[in-house]
Amino acid sequence: MSMLERAWYRRRWWLWLLWPLTMLFAVLSASRRYLFKAGFKTSARPDGCFIIIVGNISVGGNGKTPVVIELAEYLHKQGLRPGILSRGYGGSATAFPHTVRSQDSAAKVGDEPQLMAVRTGLPVVIDPVRARGAQWLSEKHQCNVIICDDGLQHYALQRDMEIVVMDERRFGNGRLLPMGPLREGVWRLDTVDLILHNVQQFESARLLGWPRRSTPCSWRPVRSSVSRTRQ
Repeated sequence: MSMLERAWYRRRWWLWLLWPLTMLFAVLSASRRYLFKAGFKTSARPDGCFIIIVGNISVGGNGKTPVVIELAEYLHKQGLRPGILSRGYGGSATAFPHTVRSQDSAAKVGDEPQLMAVRTGLPVVIDPVRARGAQWLSEKHQCNVIICDDGLQHYALQRDMEIVVMDERRFGNGRLLPMGPLREGVWRLDTVDLILHNVQQFESARLLGWPRRSTPCSWRPVRSSVSRTRQ
């Protein structure tokens, strides 16, 4: 954990020195959301696909990957054709979209995409442009359910369901980047469909490997997706 990350969760006073940058981040983030909501920027999705976003409002790992794996395996057992979409963070690949293959190294595609491909045996595509990667999963792999690993703030990809995974660190000091760990304000949780609180120690999970079965301690339905249309 970096010095800045430690400061977020220990609420160091000197983080207030970053207040101007946080205000700039807040303005840019709000402006981007408004542009999509008002239709000045367009979002896209492949026809006939159900899109599930598994993400968080804070930076850092918090157990999203094992949730994606379990969800993909469950949907596959139900007779659906799920595919996994990832940005490929940490990988060196430069040509996108890229379908993760068994011979791909973690250095090329990223640790998490490689893990998800090996564990599930399902199509995993990396692409920083999520809408393009989703279209690739639909057209090239005939997926009818697409699970996006992270990307809660990637509004260019339309979605049908949003799942937020949180660990015991929750919101840290409750501040936006770079004063705190939040990509969006806590208010954003009121708009998602499900919050999964992972109470396992994150460092232990990293050391022991991803658990084969994730057991939530509680489920919190936030808002019914039946009564609204996602944009």
